[in-house]
Amino acid sequence: MPFAAKWTEEAARAEAAKYPNRTEFIRGSGGAYSYLKRHGLLDEVMPRQCERWTEARVREIAATCAGRHELHRASHGAYKAMHRLGIADELYPPKVTRWTREKVLKAARECRDASEFWRRFSGAGKYARKHGIRVRYGGQITRDRNGVSVLRLPWEARP
Repeated sequence: MPFAAKWTEEAARAEAAKYPNRTEFIRGSGGAYSYLKRHGLLDEVMPRQCERWTEARVREIAATCAGRHELHRASHGAYKAMHRLGIADELYPPKVTRWTREKVLKAARECRDASEFWRRFSGAGKYARKHGIRVRYGGQITRDRNGVSVLRLPWEARP
């Protein structure tokens, strides 16, 4: 239709029938789209094609994913719906480690240096810093003169 033409309901409906979806319709014929939207006929002429996320549908998709991050990458809509429905902790319980002095020292023993320790066990590092635990990496657990548990590296000389 020419640019200055006024749209009628019949002409706008006929124009809408040429397009498979709303995106193509608005790109191809913005005037007809605006007319239908302005008169409240758009949903009648061209219903929305997206589905509402139900809890059952979210659970179905979440069953195929190992964790929250994987669900977010696989289906962002399902991820958002999971949080909107309040079932995130039910589907993927948070992984919380309760750090103790022994667990921190064991974690440090598995690491070669501080950067590896902080990369793999940042929570343990924060616990150690907060509770004053001196952490040495990759050695044996010993106690120093003050009774503090310390990991001694194999090449460290004892005082």
